[in-house]
Amino acid sequence: SKLISNGLKGQGSLNQFVCGGGGMKIEFLALNTSNMHTESTYITNTNYTIGNSVFLSNNATSHCCLEHNSYGGGLSIILRGQASNNMFIIDSNVIEGNSADNGGGLYISAESEISVSIRNTIISSSTAFTGLAVSLINNGSHSGDNYYEISNSTFIDNSPSSCGKNERSSSGTIFADGIILNFSG
Repeated sequence: SKLISNGLKGQGSLNQFVCGGGGMKIEFLALNTSNMHTESTYITNTNYTIGNSVFLSNNATSHCCLEHNSYGGGLSIILRGQASNNMFIIDSNVIEGNSADNGGGLYISAESEISVSIRNTIISSSTAFTGLAVSLINNGSHSGDNYYEISNSTFIDNSPSSCGKNERSSSGTIFADGIILNFSG
């Protein structure tokens, strides 16, 4: 698959901007299973592989730099509620030249248990305010059980974005909030 030059950048109303995943956004939310809205069903215990894909020159930059509220220029994965025990394998991808406020190439946020493996992937020439190449966020009470692994991957020429008000990114290539990363290769 190739996801090339998606999203918008510039001034205008909020409707003109992709707030997550300039190239691709995966978001799990609760699904109401009754008319009373008293029960919810979540996607759990499932494995997903995103492989052999190109995410090139996609943009999820927000309309207001002060808000820093766009996520994952190339790829955004967001799990809300109890969408637990899901595994995402990001394998043999090229994520290049993407931009967002958070996670220029890749953004992952989880409120419940998740396992993420980034393998044999190149993330290059991406820009962001936080997490120049990758931003990983744990948001929930069970998120301490999450597992993140990065192996045989390359992060090169990723750079901070600027909002034109002498405000520069203060984080590194990988921004990890409440996460223990396991590196190999």
